[in-house]
Amino acid sequence: MAFQAQGLEPISNLTAIKAHESRLVGKNAEISVANHSFLHGRVHSASSGFAAFARNFSVSLRHEIGDRLLASSGFFKRKARAILTFAMPYIRLAAFIWGIFFFTLSGNVFALPGDYVPQSVGASNPEVHITTDSFLTLKGAKVEAGVGSTFYLSVRWGPLPMRFVMKTDAKTTVTKRFGGSATVSQIKIGDYLDVEGEFFAGSDFFGVNALRVKDYSLQSESEAFSGRITALSGDTLLTLATAKGTINVRVASTTEIRKGSVILPWNRLKAGDAVLMSDGVYHYDSSTLNAARLSIFQDTLVFRPRNFEGKLVALKGSVLPTSLTVFAEGKTYTVNLVAGTLILANNRKPVLLGRFVEGDTVRFYGAIRESEYTLSDQYVVDAEVVRNLNL
Repeated sequence: MAFQAQGLEPISNLTAIKAHESRLVGKNAEISVANHSFLHGRVHSASSGFAAFARNFSVSLRHEIGDRLLASSGFFKRKARAILTFAMPYIRLAAFIWGIFFFTLSGNVFALPGDYVPQSVGASNPEVHITTDSFLTLKGAKVEAGVGSTFYLSVRWGPLPMRFVMKTDAKTTVTKRFGGSATVSQIKIGDYLDVEGEFFAGSDFFGVNALRVKDYSLQSESEAFSGRITALSGDTLLTLATAKGTINVRVASTTEIRKGSVILPWNRLKAGDAVLMSDGVYHYDSSTLNAARLSIFQDTLVFRPRNFEGKLVALKGSVLPTSLTVFAEGKTYTVNLVAGTLILANNRKPVLLGRFVEGDTVRFYGAIRESEYTLSDQYVVDAEVVRNLNL
C-alpha cells in the first residue's frame, strides 16, 4: 500500500493506536522544533521561507490525518489515499496563507535588520549577563516603549529578539554617552541603553530593577571650547577651530557675546577672532555647540592711558567742555576735553584754548575708549592733559 511505502502501517487495536499517537507527538515535536529553528534563522527570500513553512506544516498534518484514518475502519482505509491526494494542495495553500499572516503580525519580532542598530550611537553589540546572585548586565538594549518609570527593552541577534521590562525608581542613576548626568525622564523610545540592576522574572517576561543606566542616545553635554573663528555663516553659525578639531557654534538671541568688557553684536565678529571661551550645550552627534556665552579676546594694552602726539585738525569750541580732532599715528582721534582737563602751553603753563589753531602740534594724555574702539573702530580719548607744543 501507498501508506506502507511511506513508513505508515495499519493499526487495529486501541493499545497500538495509543502507542502510535505517542510516536506521532514525537514526530510533530521534531517538526515543531524544525519549524522554530527555521523561523528564527536568516530567511534569504520570503517565497522560499513560506514554501518551507507550508511543507513542514502539511507533512505534520498529513501524518496526523493519515495515522488516524488508517487506525479507523476499512472504508477509510480504502478512501484515505484519495482524500489525502485531494486535500493536500488545499492544506498547503492554507498553511502558506497562514504563514504570510503570521509573519505580518509578527513584524515587531521579525524586524528588518536596520531597525536595531546600537552602533549608530556608539553603543556596543548586544550582550546579556546574569550572575548567580541575580545581577543583570544588559548592553545594547533598545527602548521599544515606556510607561511612566517603566520601560520595555529589546536586544536582538539578527532577527531573534530578547525582551526585558526595566523598572526605575529614585535609586536609578542615568548617565549620558559621554559621562554627563541625566534623568529617567530624558530616556525616550528608540534610545540605546546599557543597564545594570537586579534581575527578576515574571510569569511570561524577564525584568530588571535598574540601578545604573547609560543612555548612548543622549549625546548632548555641557562643554566649553576655545579656539579661533575660521568662518561665519548667516546670522547664527560660526566655525571654530579648536585643539580637538573643528566644531560648529550656533548663536541664539540669548547668547552673550563679549569682547573684553563690551557686549558685542554678531556683525562685529570676524574670521580670525580668538575665542577665549565658548560654553553651552554641545551635541556630539553633529559637532555643534549651542552657545550660551562667547568670550572674544581683546588686547587690553590698547586701552591703557598714555601720551599721544599729532597735528590739530579741528577745534570744536574754545570753552570747556569741548573736543579736538587730532591726526596722530596714522589715525584720526577725537579728543574729549572736560571741565577738569588741563590746557597747557609748551612751557607747561596754563593757556587759553582759544589760542589753538589748526596745524598746531599737540600732545595729549589719556586712554582710548574701549566701547567706541570695539563697536565702531573709532579712536576716542578722554584727555586729562592737552599741551600745545607751538605755544
